[in-house]
Amino acid sequence: MKLQHKLLAAACAISFSNGPLIKPVQAGENLEAVTDSGTVIRNRTWANSAMPIDWSLNNAGAVNNNSQGAGTANIPINSLRNELLSAFNSWQSVGSSNLTFNNVADTATADVGCDLENIVTWSDTTQVFSASTIARGITTVYVGPAITLNAGNRTVPCSDGSASTNVSLPVADYPNGMSLQPGTILDMDMVWNSLNFDYVLTPNTTNNVVDVLAVSAHEIGHLFGLSHVSMAFTGNDRVTMFPFVTDTDVAAQNQQATLEEDDFRSATKDYAGTGAHPNGTAPFTTGTITGQVTMPNGDAVQGARVWFYDVGDTSQPVYETFTATQFDSQLSAGEYRLEAALPGDYFACIIPWSNAVPSVGPDDPARYTLSTVNGANHDSTAGWATECFPDYATGGTAPDFDEVDLIQPITVGSGSAVPNIDFVTGSQQTDISMVFDVSGSMNWASGEPGESKITALKNAATAFVDFLDLAGGSRVGMIEFSNTANDTTPAFGIQNLDAASIGTAHNAIQNLSAGGGTNIIDGVQQGVAQLTGLATPNPRQMLLLFSDGRHNTPFGSDLNDISAPIVSNDIRLHSIGFGTDLSSAVLADVALASGGSHAEDPSLSPLELSKHFLSIAASAADDTMLVDPRKDLKPGESNIVNFIANVGDRKLDVASIWVHDGHKPIVTTVTSPSGCKMELEKSMKGVDVRAGKTHTLARIALPFQCKDSLDKEGVWRIESMNVSNANELNDIIVFGKSDLRLMADVKSLDGRPLLVGKIFNGVNPVEKVRLYAELKMPATEKTNSENEDKRGSEANPEKEAKASIGNKRLVSDQFSVELNDFGSDGDLKAGDLIHSSLIKVERPGVYVARVVAKIGDRLHREALISFYVDENGVIAVPADQKSDQSKPMITVR
Repeated sequence: MKLQHKLLAAACAISFSNGPLIKPVQAGENLEAVTDSGTVIRNRTWANSAMPIDWSLNNAGAVNNNSQGAGTANIPINSLRNELLSAFNSWQSVGSSNLTFNNVADTATADVGCDLENIVTWSDTTQVFSASTIARGITTVYVGPAITLNAGNRTVPCSDGSASTNVSLPVADYPNGMSLQPGTILDMDMVWNSLNFDYVLTPNTTNNVVDVLAVSAHEIGHLFGLSHVSMAFTGNDRVTMFPFVTDTDVAAQNQQATLEEDDFRSATKDYAGTGAHPNGTAPFTTGTITGQVTMPNGDAVQGARVWFYDVGDTSQPVYETFTATQFDSQLSAGEYRLEAALPGDYFACIIPWSNAVPSVGPDDPARYTLSTVNGANHDSTAGWATECFPDYATGGTAPDFDEVDLIQPITVGSGSAVPNIDFVTGSQQTDISMVFDVSGSMNWASGEPGESKITALKNAATAFVDFLDLAGGSRVGMIEFSNTANDTTPAFGIQNLDAASIGTAHNAIQNLSAGGGTNIIDGVQQGVAQLTGLATPNPRQMLLLFSDGRHNTPFGSDLNDISAPIVSNDIRLHSIGFGTDLSSAVLADVALASGGSHAEDPSLSPLELSKHFLSIAASAADDTMLVDPRKDLKPGESNIVNFIANVGDRKLDVASIWVHDGHKPIVTTVTSPSGCKMELEKSMKGVDVRAGKTHTLARIALPFQCKDSLDKEGVWRIESMNVSNANELNDIIVFGKSDLRLMADVKSLDGRPLLVGKIFNGVNPVEKVRLYAELKMPATEKTNSENEDKRGSEANPEKEAKASIGNKRLVSDQFSVELNDFGSDGDLKAGDLIHSSLIKVERPGVYVARVVAKIGDRLHREALISFYVDENGVIAVPADQKSDQSKPMITVR
């Protein structure tokens, strides 16, 4: 169906010079009114006492009905009146609404205005139409302060948003003693464009010849206070309040003439009758969903659209509402309320404006509510993409429901309210190219008995893609390099991770095999090509580089050459070094200059490697690290974490990782605050699980339904038990979406590294918190990675490597520091809630810091960061910070 953009309009041009400026708009979810001297937005609604609302047809009928030369016949006035009656009756027939209309005698009044006479006219001489506007539904409202009517104050100001006129309210409709509220509709008029359109009673396919029923059904919605709705999709029933109609598609005109579920709900919420929840009377046949939308820093997302999909049919949304602005009279900024929804299961999604959904013309917030036109942070320029509850970035403009296990259904019951369906935006969609070193040295030993470095890489990379699959919103590609860079086998270009692709991703990782030299330059160039070759890149692009040695081929090449393509293409580089002979200086400099990070593990610990991979995956998913304990488990022993979730936590991402890829040596369970025990073997309602040979990952949506409780705040118990017959090293890492988050970074103070931390709850810094850091120093023992590449490329090197594993286990020196807020030891200002500590540097290389913030006895947050110190003991600073050493080098959220 070709959509013809013929505009159905509601007149609502509003502007005030005093108080906060509220911009004009054509329509709204409610045709809102600006009141209180231009400082408050209120819904436009009729008073219940005015029911039924009288209306009359101008006695000239549909004049000038052959203006288009289409041979359009005149419409008999009785037939025209009956068509309008049908449109009025469709709204009056909504069962849970007390909205009623009454057709009175035809009138000679032709011009619209606040005269307490509600007319339908083709003969108005005051309105100027554009050539594409078919009709207008005009309401004028009371704009004075709230008053209790009596015999002495019945003459009140009535305004269309600009000029106002005084009218005397009849006692029959507005009795003494009633409270007259600002925004109360006092007059409604429907005016038709008789110059640019002809009108018929049966839909047709002629340009500029329009069906009366389809258009009048829409305009009547405006007459009792409804807005435009942005939901419309080719080939599907569109809601009546969609702001455009086609004049060439008969089926589409018939669809717009009949009400859809969103129309029913809209007619009910402000005119609540029997069954309408929460403002009507029992027995209730509908329910309510409420929530709020905020930015990661706690700022309200104002004027955002929230769509609700029936779980059984996700082809198009069934309900739409908008978040409130700071000017709203009933809700706080960023809050929304979907009232009078039918019982059932729904998916809730937030859709940013200006993302071409449903199409470019209608996707303009200025066509809808005063909230959307006066909103803030509500479009894609604010840095967020389409998300579905609970905070799943779906990977497209319209929601993608392929990963339904990542989207939580919301159950609405008759007479029930479903609260806290909240969103925190910023789960940005990310493109990630994973670039793997598969040089010969990767066949050599890792730091754990029986595990080679290539096996450790496979396990870490598998956990990485499983985490991103669990979190959603990212696309991933893979490149491997040794002497040259190549596609993996099978090739895995940048693509969404979903049920169809995750198996291929696993195969590409498991088929990695080692041999040859180390050509980091070629690997990075191929990774950059993957990212820059995308026709429609995501808002954020990342390259994850793994290497276990120095760049050594081709001879004479300069690793610094990787900087230009990374920085010029705005790609964030995260590099991971695995060993002691690494190109640390260059990789650290390029990574930090791009806004990424460089981390190293000289001890060759598979667990450390997996943790670095998972930390980067969590960064891509905008997760915060909440807790990270490790334990060496004997057979039958458990690693137990009692973790406290608070009110600001929205989901928990639990990772249990171990070293040996035997038959599930570790079994993990999670117990909620109310005592519900979840064995993380497979996905279940509210818990999504990914399991691999050396990891179990689970995403738990909060609140979690535990019997009759909704669990969120309180103590969550995570237990990983060793069910094997041998010792096993185990890490439990908890990530999550949370308002309570740690900001940690490294600055340079007179060339020395200054570790800085601050913990926030929303936008507010937290007081009475202890911050400390556990640091690993660079390793002292060095290997020769080029020789290892050569020896590792010989016949059956992995067998030889495994036989020697454990002979020279390397353990990095560790130390701890307290971050203080006392104005000493590098802290610049006492009491500013920014905790700092100067780091004592003993040798050059990469330092890895685990920063911990403890609030009270058990509540805490963590962050992993790293920094590079050169041979002179001076911290390496990215190029764009060399002139300002007070700027942060790294921020980990």
